[in-house]
Amino acid sequence: MPKFASYAEEAEHIVNRLMNSEKYCYQFFFLNVPGEYSIAPIMDFVIDCILYSYGIEISRADFATIMYEKLWDYGTWNPLKSVSGEYSFFTWLYTVAFRTMVAYLESLGYIKIQRERTPKNTVIKLRQFSPESCLIIIDDLMPAGKTHDLLVDIYVKKKSDLQIMKELHVDSEEYKKIRNKAEVKFKDTILRTDSPFEAYVLEEKNKRKTFVSTDGQTDFSDQIEDYTNDNIFGDVFGVNLSNAGVEQAKEPFIKDFIEKRGWRETYKKVFLERRKGTSSETLAAELGCRVSAIYNIYSRANSMFYDSFREWYWRYAS
Repeated sequence: MPKFASYAEEAEHIVNRLMNSEKYCYQFFFLNVPGEYSIAPIMDFVIDCILYSYGIEISRADFATIMYEKLWDYGTWNPLKSVSGEYSFFTWLYTVAFRTMVAYLESLGYIKIQRERTPKNTVIKLRQFSPESCLIIIDDLMPAGKTHDLLVDIYVKKKSDLQIMKELHVDSEEYKKIRNKAEVKFKDTILRTDSPFEAYVLEEKNKRKTFVSTDGQTDFSDQIEDYTNDNIFGDVFGVNLSNAGVEQAKEPFIKDFIEKRGWRETYKKVFLERRKGTSSETLAAELGCRVSAIYNIYSRANSMFYDSFREWYWRYAS
């Protein structure tokens, strides 16, 4: 391992090689070559910290993949630009790694960080109530006026967007603004008045799942097979469909399913294109990244789909 006169020189050496050598990059994240820099010491320490703090074990393979994706940042390597060189590169890397792992586990629902609710980070759940219940809630919270009447039209009378637009003599863009303003006012009123309806009427966006142990899960490449076969989709679409009918309905369903979950555009593209048979090499050339990055993204996307689809299936389709 080379010697350097300062932390800044050491950091510059590591950063330059990570950004410009695919071989070095793979070695740094996924191997532990004697005499060479590696993420391995940080990996073991952070994995132990997560296990001690949250009781969750992260595999070394997952850790390496997640950290590679974090630092690579779609080929920009932007996180590395915050390395100052004032302290050791690995002091910086530990902080980034721990925060990244916590954020990753939180995004999967394995841990939950409490945050203050706001109109921006919540959604309205009135549609799960009867029209009568919705009217009681709206009447209790909102004074008479245009906002009250619009919410009644939407959630009590269940008028379509098109019908309301015609009645208000507005186009779709103007209607979106009016509706958004009314719903923000409704959520703000609930939150400011400490309403007893809050727990029932509002829900956090991207609601986290209850922790489920990942012990015993199959490899990512198998998970998508287990939960996208004809049998399970036959249950979703109806038992009277032929195999050809199921196959025809499956891909549009999957595309719509991931669209509603707010995936990044790169994840959606890689996931859907690889399912269609587009090669990783072709996608890497199109997106301007390494083939190994496509492998990593597709693996993560499979895992994300598996988690979401499994929860949805057992809640709504079984």
